[in-house]
Amino acid sequence: MPPATCIAQAKDENPNTAEYHSIAKLLKDVQQFKEQLIAVRGQYLGWHGEDIPHPGITRSDWIIKDNTGAIYVTGKTSTRLNIEKDIGVEIVVRGKLLLSKEHIPYILALEVVKTANNK
Repeated sequence: MPPATCIAQAKDENPNTAEYHSIAKLLKDVQQFKEQLIAVRGQYLGWHGEDIPHPGITRSDWIIKDNTGAIYVTGKTSTRLNIEKDIGVEIVVRGKLLLSKEHIPYILALEVVKTANNK
């Protein structure tokens, strides 16, 4: 699997000129990316995996992980993802980086797709 990366872009920014960042970069610089449109590429972990703080948005929140870290995702999920069978599948999540009431970063997904690297 290629290195997992993330595209972070401002609302008016051209997606073709977007900068690429890791999940670790998003978590480190939350204030810079807060409420910005982002796209993260990594492995779908469903409800399993990393010991990271849960934002508590919904009971259906799930985790995406790249080679630098992991973050919870809430909102739209792909109808093509099976919560159990697709653990480890490479996906792209497009959405907004937000903070919970407890100031825990998470992604509000607007689009979730499997990458071409999946069979």
